[in-house]
Amino acid sequence: NPRDIGILADNKGKLLPLLNMIPRTLVRGGSFFYRASLYNKKTIKNKKLVKAPEKQEKLEKPKRKDGLIVYIIAFFISLVVFCVALVYHKLVYSIIGAVLISISTVLILARKKEGEREKRRELKLKKRLEKDVSELRTLINKANKFIAEKNISKVTDSYLKLRWLYGKLISKPLEFKEKRNLYSKLKEICLWIRSEKQEKAAKLHKEKQEKAAKPKKINKPEVYYTMFFISMLIVVFTFVYRHLITFILGISLMLLSLLGYRLNKRKMPKKEETKKERLIEIKGMEIKREKYETDFDVLYKLVKRRGSIKLSEIEKYFGIDKKLAEEWCMILEGHSMLKLHYPPFGEPELKVEKEANERNKRKV
Repeated sequence: NPRDIGILADNKGKLLPLLNMIPRTLVRGGSFFYRASLYNKKTIKNKKLVKAPEKQEKLEKPKRKDGLIVYIIAFFISLVVFCVALVYHKLVYSIIGAVLISISTVLILARKKEGEREKRRELKLKKRLEKDVSELRTLINKANKFIAEKNISKVTDSYLKLRWLYGKLISKPLEFKEKRNLYSKLKEICLWIRSEKQEKAAKLHKEKQEKAAKPKKINKPEVYYTMFFISMLIVVFTFVYRHLITFILGISLMLLSLLGYRLNKRKMPKKEETKKERLIEIKGMEIKREKYETDFDVLYKLVKRRGSIKLSEIEKYFGIDKKLAEEWCMILEGHSMLKLHYPPFGEPELKVEKEANERNKRKV
């Protein structure tokens, strides 16, 4: 600039104007290079230049990680500086060395973590590609079935394209990114096959979201028992030590536990009665089952031992409905083995025929 030249002429070779010129020139040069880079990017985007395959391969190759070696060298240099400063009792240089050691160690660790992340990403991408290949195999099988059922020209064309792209995708000389691009094209072709799967997946996802959105209710009785017990302890201790606020809180907690138990009593899971529990509840109904013995044989033995059994007891012991119990009684009565007795009050009973006949005679 003429202004800068004038300043130099006035000061007659002094260094101060040169120092003023340095930041200006740096800013101008930086802005020029920044604009040039933006212009190049825009032209590439607009023109969509197609590069040669050799250049593309060179661009796609990952850059060498020389940064790690530089940081390691810097770490050793800073360590040497720190040791020398400690030997010669130089405080400032020792502090500088310590700071440089810490910075270099942080940078080395960060670079190592980046490398591990990149490896993980590559592994994930490879796994995805393997999954994609397996999905494509299933899609081809589906296409075979579909073409066998319906002879349509569009479908057959798409199937041929699919086979060709699938062969390219599995071939070894292709690079990873090219395989990914081929797979994206295959996905576009195979949308008509995947429609049913996508709908089902969407429905399942919606159902899961709805279930997750619903608030979970406490349906275990043990929770309410513990709450009630804790509230009782609080009430007792507060009553002894005469603390009004905690006493009110304890009573409110007790009431809440009772109310919650009352409301969720129906929804709580009930214990299934085992055979042992049924035998304990119904007295005189413990009979050993021999080989090749049916439920009718066991029922007949029970009636003979006890003399009479109610229908509710038969339901509990064998774990059957009321209708099925009545059917069993009718079958045994039809074979003239037992008799079903209907009293004026209470449940119907299954009795032995002799006892039933004797009672009927006494009544007469």
